[in-house]
Amino acid sequence: MGPDFTGSGVESVVWQGSPPTKFGKVYRDELKQARNVAVYLYANVTKLQTDPEAENVTTAEVACLNGRRFKVKARAYVIAAGAIETARLLLASNSVKPNGLGNDRDLVGRYFMEHPHVVTGRIRVAPHSDSARPMLPALDRALQGAYARVALQRPSGDIKAAYTLNAEVQRREQLLNFSAHLTTGSYERREESEAYHSLKLVVGNFRSPRRVAEQIKNRTLPAGLSTHVKRIVTNLDEVAGTVVNEIVQRPTHLELFTQSEQSPNPESRVTLSETRDPLGMPQPRLEWRLSNLDKWSVRRSQELLGERLESAGLGTLEPAAWLLEDDDTWGSTLHGGHHHLGTARMSEDPTKGVVDPAGRIHGMQNLYVSDSAVFPTGGYANPLLTIVALALRSARHLRTTLAR
Repeated sequence: MGPDFTGSGVESVVWQGSPPTKFGKVYRDELKQARNVAVYLYANVTKLQTDPEAENVTTAEVACLNGRRFKVKARAYVIAAGAIETARLLLASNSVKPNGLGNDRDLVGRYFMEHPHVVTGRIRVAPHSDSARPMLPALDRALQGAYARVALQRPSGDIKAAYTLNAEVQRREQLLNFSAHLTTGSYERREESEAYHSLKLVVGNFRSPRRVAEQIKNRTLPAGLSTHVKRIVTNLDEVAGTVVNEIVQRPTHLELFTQSEQSPNPESRVTLSETRDPLGMPQPRLEWRLSNLDKWSVRRSQELLGERLESAGLGTLEPAAWLLEDDDTWGSTLHGGHHHLGTARMSEDPTKGVVDPAGRIHGMQNLYVSDSAVFPTGGYANPLLTIVALALRSARHLRTTLAR
């Protein structure tokens, strides 16, 4: 386990991930044998047509890259395409409603949220009481367990842990959700080196030979891969120096890698661009906007964590310089967790949300959303289990409704 400085509002949390579960592969045979399910691959819904009052969807228009087009008629329609594509489809379905379906109050596409993942500081560890040597080697060995940023690889699923603040402290301080992983490394190099960041992305993507083979077969290699490879090759000295510093040299500090919550922001949004994709559908335009509140909440949460760390005699937490600036700029290590949330938020009040608690579009009878787009807030943890739970709830609601 990692160094224990929990207490006074600081808690440990643990994630255990599922083994890589590709739903299409795991449930392929079950779906194929189901008498009440028809699966169409490579079929893209490009628009939903409605009755003149836009209260009911009448058909879903579908297009394929091979040129085939057809329509689907159903008693009920459920969009489960993720926050970006769900907003795109609703906005593009504007034959009757010029602003798109569910968008009478200009809420579709708004409140896009992600989980900011970023290095926010480093910990200067305290020396041993009997010498001037830092105690990092002992902490470093401990950190090979639960508190490393890289998850433990286990047959039952990845396991990783972090520090966070308890609910009482969050309420008292009015803070968003926050979690922090500890990891060893060269803080300055990671902050400045794009080449090293590219190396980590490439290595992470090619960790599994089977995964690489599937990507090559399906032609789904990550976008920008060639750019990252070129950046690595043209900066070999810089990359090699960082690798040596990371692996051979014992680092003198720990990094704080945070995964936090973004506050709902109406200006963080998905809209439609003027350009169209090969199927003729408007491409989405994403404006991911973090606010001063998001940054302040991370800064204050880290301060509280640092106070507990120092009082336990383990070291001093030094925030990254950008985190101390009272503006909305973030460090160069910032990236999202690939957790797209919001854009069709859930609310009982139709003036504050796009869907009701059942996932049905306000003002419509047979159109539902069942994915991360309905999240009114995002927390800091991976959203997949919540998405599955919402899908099951929507399925039960539909089964009861359609049975009537």
